[in-house]
Amino acid sequence: MPNMSNRYIENFVNQLPTDGVDSPYYRAMAPGFLAFEQAPVFGICAGNSRHMCPAIIAIKEGLDCHPHPHNF
Repeated sequence: MPNMSNRYIENFVNQLPTDGVDSPYYRAMAPGFLAFEQAPVFGICAGNSRHMCPAIIAIKEGLDCHPHPHNF
């Protein structure tokens, strides 16, 4: 089934977070890394992340705030 292979393998590999803001995975997960850089000891917690995400990603263009980036 070539369509299934394309959907689950080729698309996934093409969207891996190796190409920066062109990758949906990178755009969804990068805010978590930025949050860690800003508060490495105590963090901001997952619940606060959804409220603080717009301020966290303001320093970098092209990122997205997702309520559940772990789903990526």
